[in-house]
Amino acid sequence: MEEYEEFGLTKNESKVYEALVKFGKLGAGEISGKADVSYSKIYNVIGSLVNKGLVSVIPEKTKKFVPTDPEALVKLIEKKQEKLEKDRKKAKEMKQFYEVKEKNPVIMAFGRKGFYKIARELKLEVSEKQPFPGPGLAIRIVGEATPNRTQIVREACFIVEKEIELAVKREQMEKPWQYFAVLLPLKSVGVHGDKRAYGYVIAVRAVHSIDAMTCAFSKIPDEVIESISTKITNSMKDKVNRVVYDVTNKPPATVEWE
Repeated sequence: MEEYEEFGLTKNESKVYEALVKFGKLGAGEISGKADVSYSKIYNVIGSLVNKGLVSVIPEKTKKFVPTDPEALVKLIEKKQEKLEKDRKKAKEMKQFYEVKEKNPVIMAFGRKGFYKIARELKLEVSEKQPFPGPGLAIRIVGEATPNRTQIVREACFIVEKEIELAVKREQMEKPWQYFAVLLPLKSVGVHGDKRAYGYVIAVRAVHSIDAMTCAFSKIPDEVIESISTKITNSMKDKVNRVVYDVTNKPPATVEWE
């Protein structure tokens, strides 16, 4: 059965096809029993096999099904091999492309998930390079993106990236898949010198992911978070007086805040 799955058949399709090859002409109920596939699913599975050219219908009083000529399976195998060859060729082109110019936007042609999967197989450094949002830093500003607020989030992102990358080099933590700062649309009271001051709040976001479809927040060591917070508040003076860390996974949250 496993060999059929390698040719692109689902588990249930493999069970049904194997039963027909072994026992020959069978009705739907017989196939369900011999293939151990629920009767409620059997017609959908058979229909899929008929569409793939692997099963034929015999219009008797009670419908019977038989496997087609083995040539149909050969064609299915050849089709699978053609796809694998195309994938290998695409991976080779990607490797050659990134050795020449790593940042070319043609990357998008391969799709995000497919690109990272292939790049990791080829052990390319770019596979671990964190993505940057299409809308730019504006997506990391909750609310209106003014020049002043953009400068604040730019400086905060720089500090977050630098501190996390230094921590990774010191082997204090694993490198997250994506890490950055978000500027929130609110101010909280703080102290600047000997006076009360209202400054913005910065949220730090760092996540681990394989395909960007699901993510888990990174467990950054306390000393690294403390260093990020201290450097942001010290460099921003009265502009930012509070730093928080986002511990929400995806789902329910997205990676970016906007």
